[in-house]
Amino acid sequence: MNKFLQEKLVSTKSISKSSFFWSAFSATLNSFQTTVLLLFITRSGSIEDSSIFVIAYAVGNLLLTVGKFGVRNYQVTDQEKKYSDQEYIDSRKITVAFMILATVVYIFYGIINNNYSAYKALCMLFICGFKMIDAYEDVYHGKLQQIGRLDIASKALSLRYVLFYVLFIITYLLFNNLLLSSLICFCFNAFIFIYTNFGLLRTFFSKTISTAKNIKHLLVELFPLALTSILIMYLANAPKYLIDGVVSDSVQTNFNIVFMPVFVIALFGTYIFNPMIKGLSELYQSKDYKKFNITILKLILLIVFITGIVVVIGDLIGLKILSIIYGVDVNDWTLIFTFLLVAGGILAILNLMNIVYTIFRQQKLLTLIFLIGSIIFVILGGFVLTTFGLLGVSILFCCILGLVLIMLLGFMFLIMKINVE
Repeated sequence: MNKFLQEKLVSTKSISKSSFFWSAFSATLNSFQTTVLLLFITRSGSIEDSSIFVIAYAVGNLLLTVGKFGVRNYQVTDQEKKYSDQEYIDSRKITVAFMILATVVYIFYGIINNNYSAYKALCMLFICGFKMIDAYEDVYHGKLQQIGRLDIASKALSLRYVLFYVLFIITYLLFNNLLLSSLICFCFNAFIFIYTNFGLLRTFFSKTISTAKNIKHLLVELFPLALTSILIMYLANAPKYLIDGVVSDSVQTNFNIVFMPVFVIALFGTYIFNPMIKGLSELYQSKDYKKFNITILKLILLIVFITGIVVVIGDLIGLKILSIIYGVDVNDWTLIFTFLLVAGGILAILNLMNIVYTIFRQQKLLTLIFLIGSIIFVILGGFVLTTFGLLGVSILFCCILGLVLIMLLGFMFLIMKINVE
């Protein structure tokens, strides 16, 4: 890496302030990828490209959880250094390999069962490729966060995201071809990842021993957490997967436009949660349960407050703004929009619960509860879609997330009560 660039990434006057700002900035760039890029595709491209792009990103995000394997929160909170840096890296190589395999299997399934064209299949392959890079980079950034330098990781991630935004928009406007833009951006993302991270690797990663036995133990221990992350991502995008190949491209595009603001609330949660993971873990490890409980309660109330504001504003002007921005009339989608916004707030709290249960080291319980929610959606989703349409799916989506949250909150209070006693 260029010495000037590395100095800019590492140097800071206040690590805590820099960590919060750059973590929020990178989270914003990450969360708005689909929103911003879909805007350009919808405005200058085709309905086919729009529908392909949205489902490809939804699938990519789901498979990203396979690559990350739920390790990040565990790695950051591994204060006792149970596993070495190299063991985290080697385990990530294995999980990314599984991610690649899962991507290929999913695309072949789409070709056989949903009549994916070669164009759609290749677009999905390269767009999922963006997420493969995200997955591998995450293990390096987890180490930086573990040693209190989340600011460096967030700066490097922000740089890559900004350059990716610019390149994708330019190439799509020039060529009006999603496949070509995806291929160019995949290659560019890989180059920027190598350029920015390998210098940091030499500086901050210690040369440690990695054993096959420990890697196996790590993957086995985190399998419930990984499965939970996959189930969370599945539930967060379940309506998108359900309607892929079932409704027309235009209806799918409209639904995904209305679905976009769901992640605005979850985005605010990301701003708050990421910089606090290490601190929450330290509170729990030091058995300061009172302060831990108060902090969690304040975060939940904050999310509820933000959700309320977003729902009110969304109902008043949200659909009008979306219609103007995307050039598509979605003003008749009010009820669907309202239920999806409420679901976004529940998702934000569920992301917080994921962190809390990781700190508790109660991964199996977390997995079981999300598995119950996912099974219910799989069983009822198809029937609800054909019987009650997209409004029914949106209500079902919101209700299942609410059920999962109630179960998680109930067990959380029970665990904390036992700890206090």
